[in-house]
Amino acid sequence: AALSSQLATPLGATATAESIFFMPETVDAEERELKDVEEIEMLEKQETELEILNQKDILKNRNLKIMKQTTNCVMVAIATVVISTNVDRIVVILVAQVFNGCLLPIFSICLLICINDEQFMGSAPQKGWSNVFLVISVTFTIFLAGNVFVQKLLSWALVEVWHRLVVAACLAVGGILTVSTSTGLGRGLVGSWRC
Repeated sequence: AALSSQLATPLGATATAESIFFMPETVDAEERELKDVEEIEMLEKQETELEILNQKDILKNRNLKIMKQTTNCVMVAIATVVISTNVDRIVVILVAQVFNGCLLPIFSICLLICINDEQFMGSAPQKGWSNVFLVISVTFTIFLAGNVFVQKLLSWALVEVWHRLVVAACLAVGGILTVSTSTGLGRGLVGSWRC
């Protein structure tokens, strides 16, 4: 299991980095194609300039490949160093799970915002009931992370468990309301019921 996780992590990180940093521009693709056609018609006689454009594309693809390989090598190197230093594996797993639990609300909020953004999902808008369940899920992840933070930071002041749960629930509801009002998420949620 550890070996498969060690091998899957760099591949997942590479796929994520590629989708974030090297995502093709879909909006400008048609405009770019039209410009390319016009440029090709104008530059048919000038083969040297076309060769330069091809070389730039080849260089861009080579840089992308180098970036992927570098990410993979760095991830494997970090995993190798951690494993070879004889660190307690249980502690590493627990630390990773704590980081994952803290990052989950952030990523789920970003995902909810992106799913309801017209630029990302213009052709397939999110439905109202789907948004209801997504907002509940994101609020729940904020609640869980907030509960851990409140438990660790305010356990000296909030002795009763239900006090901590109420504070975490208020953080979750306040967080989702703040995100909804300060970003375009609120408009996206309201707009999803008009579809």
